[in-house]
Amino acid sequence: VSVVSQEPTLSARSLQDNIAYGMGDVSLGCVKEAAQTAHAHDFISEMASGYQT
Repeated sequence: VSVVSQEPTLSARSLQDNIAYGMGDVSLGCVKEAAQTAHAHDFISEMASGYQT
């Protein structure tokens, strides 16, 4: 039996860390690819600190 919360959870870390959560040691390239798949890359890139926000 599994449970998936309906509330999104982000840690108080960078967007890069939140996207990579649970994937171990991944490159920024892999994180960007995941963000592009989720259609979030453009939004993240427009932020002042980008993936380090």
